Amino acid sequence: MMVGVDSRCMLVMQARRSYRTWLACASPRVDRREVSVSVEESKAVVQQFGDAMMRKDLAFMDAHPGLAASKAFFTEIGAAFPDLRGEVQTTVAEGEWVASRVMVSGTHQGSFMGMPATGKHASWEVIQMHRVVDGKIVESYGQADTMSMMQQLGFGPGAGGPPQH
Repeated sequence: MMVGVDSRCMLVMQARRSYRTWLACASPRVDRREVSVSVEESKAVVQQFGDAMMRKDLAFMDAHPGLAASKAFFTEIGAAFPDLRGEVQTTVAEGEWVASRVMVSGTHQGSFMGMPATGKHASWEVIQMHRVVDGKIVESYGQADTMSMMQQLGFGPGAGGPPQH
């Protein structure tokens, strides 16, 4: 199943052995000759993005070409899970790229990806990769463990509690 988020951002749910959601957003290609920032500065920019999402500060995305296209997705998930929280488990960075593993949780109180509100709490893992150039996120990719979320909400095969890590 493919759900368009906007013309530059695509949300894809793949059905195979498990359901995984990929959110891939890219800005127009950024010239790689631009001055880049240090790895620590890049990690700080990505942390600021995470902090802004927890405050539901979607305006933060406007200053980052790689995030602007995903605004509709974050609006939808924020409405569906108004108490959405993310806890960074691991962050690694090399060159222009910053990758994070985040445990996300929230109470399903609104429609999300065609699933009506259940009132149930769910926790799932998200892997994100961001390319930072000159202090701006210019590319952003994410993969969520949607199968785990769906099972906890009572959708899809099986049902269970939060993932064990």
